[in-house]
Amino acid sequence: MYNSSSRESCKGKKKTGTKPAVSSKRRDILSLFCTLFAIWILLVSVFCCFVPSSSSQDSSLELYYDDGTAEAGYSPTLGLYTYAVRFYTPQQNETYELTEVSYYIYNKPSNFKMDIRDENITSVFSSIVTPSTTGWFSISLQKGITVRNEFYVAMKYLTLGEPELGADYDSPNNQSGESLYGFPTPPNVFSLDYMIRAKIRPTTVPTPSFTLKPESSTLLVYLAQSTRVNISIISFNGFNSSVELTAHGPPNVIASFSKPIIEPNEESTLTISTSYGTPRGVHSIIVYGSSNNMTVTQVFEITVVGDDPFKIVSPLSIFMYRGESVHAEIAIQVLDRKFDALVNLSIMQLPAGLTACFSKNVILPDENSTLSINASSSAALGGQLLVLRGTAQDFSDDLTVWLTVEVRPPPVWMQSWFWMLLGGFVGIIICSSAVQYYYKKWRKAKAPLDTDYMITASSLAELEELRLLNKISEKDYERLKKEYEQKLER
Repeated sequence: MYNSSSRESCKGKKKTGTKPAVSSKRRDILSLFCTLFAIWILLVSVFCCFVPSSSSQDSSLELYYDDGTAEAGYSPTLGLYTYAVRFYTPQQNETYELTEVSYYIYNKPSNFKMDIRDENITSVFSSIVTPSTTGWFSISLQKGITVRNEFYVAMKYLTLGEPELGADYDSPNNQSGESLYGFPTPPNVFSLDYMIRAKIRPTTVPTPSFTLKPESSTLLVYLAQSTRVNISIISFNGFNSSVELTAHGPPNVIASFSKPIIEPNEESTLTISTSYGTPRGVHSIIVYGSSNNMTVTQVFEITVVGDDPFKIVSPLSIFMYRGESVHAEIAIQVLDRKFDALVNLSIMQLPAGLTACFSKNVILPDENSTLSINASSSAALGGQLLVLRGTAQDFSDDLTVWLTVEVRPPPVWMQSWFWMLLGGFVGIIICSSAVQYYYKKWRKAKAPLDTDYMITASSLAELEELRLLNKISEKDYERLKKEYEQKLER
């Protein structure tokens, strides 16, 4: 900092006298000042060392896994193998230009084949290069070599055992799993880091962008109900603008946002509501996020489930005669009070020989319709199934009714059983009268005369008259005559 002549000049100006302590104090102050100035110059120098040079301001980025110090050197001894290191670009699906690759030659500098391969392990550039000394051997690449997502920098050996490639064992990223040998087939992972580096730079200036991040993109919603999910913004490359949210979905599905316009650090709640007109099944809702001239999308898969909100009410069995008609009341029972749609009535699987119609083919849930069924003279006899169906929007309900068709019997007076019954009744009456008649006759013949009647016969002459009139038999006459004579004698 200071030359010797200046120091000698200072020494020449020293004064000797009565206050040497003061001169010593000034010298100490000057020495302290010089020391501080030297420290300042040193700090400025160190700071300048860390200021990026013009070459680093070209947005180049060096990719590597090693720490810069080689613990060993490797080279194939059993065959002319290939060593390689796999690198990843900072942004996926962005294109970068590969500007430089570097190999650390640990020992035995010798020519080898530099090989650059893309994410499909397809060679995009190769060249035979010859390092002249050990240490880092850098190769500047021609313009136009681009990579994206992942790429490989390989060393194809041309001489057995030469050169030896530096290997790092104790770097912070030890065993990164990106060092390969036997490349490209089969690419075996080596448990160290080959000291190969690559410099890349973006082909274009990254554009600020964003994407939509939902809590879940698969949702379940019931009929006539709703579900909710939060949506946030993920920013890229410094994006900080407002985003407008809109949605498009299937018919009868309503999508709304708690905040139609949000900032990158905010969330919006998407509410998806369905009605009974929403078709059941799996549907897609597309949410659009728009900002300036940029639009991104997020697809939500919603599954709409639910039972029918109504059912048909009708008699479960109907009886009718062939050649006649029958009527039955049909009603709609609402299972959810929110349901108020029109219900269309129809008949499925109508058996041959039958015709049917409704007094109202379309009814509201609180209305009734009369089903009229007519059976022709050729309608099949017996039990048959009749299917009634009610449909409303995407819903339907079937009701199975058991229909029995029979032949109407003739009037009672035309039926044989009636005449048989009547004949039997008349026969019973006639037989009963005959039996009664002969029984009385037999009774009169066998039973003794009534005492009162016997008293009325005051003489034998009257008794004789009864015999002559055949009122009594000869046997009774003789018996009564004898009894009468005995009574007179007493």
